[in-house]
Amino acid sequence: MRILTSYETAEMLRISMPTLYRHVRDGLIPCLRVGRRKLFRYSDIEKFIDNQISDGSTNGV
Repeated sequence: MRILTSYETAEMLRISMPTLYRHVRDGLIPCLRVGRRKLFRYSDIEKFIDNQISDGSTNGV
């Protein structure tokens, strides 16, 4: 299982950190919480991208 930091995830999705945190808050992107850190499974980010493509959304992806 590959794990990404918030910065790596935002960079991969080409979105800002506030947008990433908003997607997490809204339940669009699941995250793992380790203390105060938010970490992301690479597979979850791939699923998010696939969903964005199939829904026709192009916000940052």
